[in-house]
Amino acid sequence: CPLGETLIELGFLTEDELTAVLNNQLEEDLHNIFIWSSGQFEFYKNKPDNEEILEEITRTPGFEVNGILLEAARRRDEWSQILENIGSVHAIPVFPDGIEFPEMTGSSLAVCEAIDNFSTVSDLAETTMLGLFNCAKAVCDLKRDGLVELADPQLTIDLALDATRKQD
Repeated sequence: CPLGETLIELGFLTEDELTAVLNNQLEEDLHNIFIWSSGQFEFYKNKPDNEEILEEITRTPGFEVNGILLEAARRRDEWSQILENIGSVHAIPVFPDGIEFPEMTGSSLAVCEAIDNFSTVSDLAETTMLGLFNCAKAVCDLKRDGLVELADPQLTIDLALDATRKQD
């Protein structure tokens, strides 16, 4: 990872911190595969002929398969409940008028700090680097607690028009 190597060289990260971030990202990607409704996969029986590909595979961290499968099954069950609550990862969370926020930490705080009345749940997942599942879960929890609501299409249009007028 050239960026990661640069961050290590500049002293912003240690090699262990970079490895932890990359492993977490890979694990999130693995979990996300299990919530896909469709996809195409190719599996190859033999070792790859290309040495670069073989080296990449060798450097890929190992994961405890049973743990990954159990977490994937748990997330898949919870994912349907999350989507039932928020409707879609394209929903736009907004703050209700006059809301007073309790003390927050973790994912809920990260999501609240990133809400801008324009970004979808999917956008917020990228902004916060929480991953789609954890971000959507945080939005679901915030909605359940009355701290956010989901913008209806007309509100979204009104917010976009207001933003356009402010830029002019």
